Amino acid sequence: MLLNQVLLNQDNNNNNNPSPPPDDQVLRLFNQLATSFSKMLSLRRIRFDFFGGFLSLDSFQQLCRSKSLEELQLHGFDLQDAILTLLQCLEHNQSNLSSLWLSSGQLTREVLESTARMLANNQSLTSFRFFFDEYDYVNDDDCLVAIAQALHHNSKLETLHIGCKVDKALLLSHNLASPQAFVEMLHDHNVTLQEISVFGVDEAQATFYGDLNRMGGRKQLVRADATKEQWFQVILQAQDDLSSLYF
Repeated sequence: MLLNQVLLNQDNNNNNNPSPPPDDQVLRLFNQLATSFSKMLSLRRIRFDFFGGFLSLDSFQQLCRSKSLEELQLHGFDLQDAILTLLQCLEHNQSNLSSLWLSSGQLTREVLESTARMLANNQSLTSFRFFFDEYDYVNDDDCLVAIAQALHHNSKLETLHIGCKVDKALLLSHNLASPQAFVEMLHDHNVTLQEISVFGVDEAQATFYGDLNRMGGRKQLVRADATKEQWFQVILQAQDDLSSLYF
């Protein structure tokens, strides 16, 4: 039986008695494991829970470049250098990951900028989930605008979730540019995203355009060589959905 998924978890639930820092022997063990995982042709999925401090950047980079790894989840992963290493691998298409799930604490501007570059160039990800506790949404909103713009020509990504623990009323009070940038991206450019939720972005509009893309008709309609028959098939497909039919 081939090993195709791994879950590594550090128990941080007991806040009164936190886990002690790893000693050198444990660190060597986990880095050897990561190196071994990167060479396993059968390994498809890895999930790390609160394990950032156990891996060196070199071992982590080898893991990111695994030819077989398709899904990676990093939860409670606050090592910014490791996240940047992963995003850079994806930006330069040095990873075959199709699904990435990141959850972090405080987010830096550098990570947001790297995320935008990654989404503009990556050709493997079909699903990207990114959740964080806090970031400077007033001064770094232009980074989210850049992420929306990066998706104008991304024809691979189908699922996008970006979440943050921020008060919605407070967010709306600042009249940020990023929510409208995501709506414009969906309305005017991207015909691939089928499931999208981004904090601050109107859920109804995001769902509507995602459903349109899931139908597949928009891909046909934006083509310069679209035929009358193709238009007719798109209209037939949308006949039970008045909103889509009107669009």
